[in-house]
Amino acid sequence: MRKPAVNIAVSAARAAGRVLIRFLNRADSLKISEKQKNDFVTEADRAAEKAIVQEIHKAYPDHAILSEEA
Repeated sequence: MRKPAVNIAVSAARAAGRVLIRFLNRADSLKISEKQKNDFVTEADRAAEKAIVQEIHKAYPDHAILSEEA
């Protein structure tokens, strides 16, 4: 039985939160890239997004996902 979408969203948000907490104590040493002029992304952003995508793919392995950083 599939979990309701809201449960998957909560699981994904929690997974991303765990990732971001790991980066919290080293925020001053994060690798930062400029995607476009005045548009930046950190390694924490990419890692959190990856965690979200992985959680969604657990429930919906065949879904394509369009995301901001990837």
